[in-house]
Amino acid sequence: MAQSLPTPMTSPGDAQGINAGGAVTGISEQRGADGALKQQATLQDGKLHGAFSAFGAEGVTTVQADYVQGDLEGVLTLRDEDGRLQQVANYQGGVQEGLTQIYTDGRLLMEQSYQAGKMHGPCTAYSVAGDVSMTQFYVNGLLEGEVVSMYEGRVVRRAHFRAGRQEGEAIDYGREGKPLQKALYKDDLLDGPLTRYWPDGTMLESQNYKAGRPVSALRRFDQNGDEISTASAKPGLMQRLEQIVKG
Repeated sequence: MAQSLPTPMTSPGDAQGINAGGAVTGISEQRGADGALKQQATLQDGKLHGAFSAFGAEGVTTVQADYVQGDLEGVLTLRDEDGRLQQVANYQGGVQEGLTQIYTDGRLLMEQSYQAGKMHGPCTAYSVAGDVSMTQFYVNGLLEGEVVSMYEGRVVRRAHFRAGRQEGEAIDYGREGKPLQKALYKDDLLDGPLTRYWPDGTMLESQNYKAGRPVSALRRFDQNGDEISTASAKPGLMQRLEQIVKG
């Protein structure tokens, strides 16, 4: 989720020094038509090498970074025109390495770890209130292991991934913490029983899948555990069933 940088200038601009080959060495500045400073960079032999800053319309620093021989190195900080954080990332040799934090309106939205430019390690998302809304783990850019989704401090879904594809059991939970749906996945496709539940935990629906396709008839049950059909259902029952299934 790395955000794009403005294109840093490597042309002379208002530079302190130009070597015999015409390449800029020193501090180079780029200004707008109104004379306002837009970018300031440290160059060595025409390459970004040292501090780099970019500025918004009101003079707010929107980009702070360091370069080594043209590659990002160290901490990159991005802000919006109001000075609110958008991203804090770490770079090594021009690629993301270590912790990256993503913000929206200055509020922390996500923290994720990188290795050699790929997401690698824990990733945590946050709600508007600042609560954890999702935890997941990446290996070489692909989801691996359990993904937990949360709402207002309670778990609403648990799913498992292997090499970026859903694998194994996935469970959705209701407000009381009881399962609303259980499903099995294989290679990112439904494979096995898919079961939905009434809010009190009794079975509502059941159907078997293979490679993403249903291989058995859909069975529905009332809250007493008795199987029901569309033909025998009382008026309004099917509508209620559909509402529960859709959440």
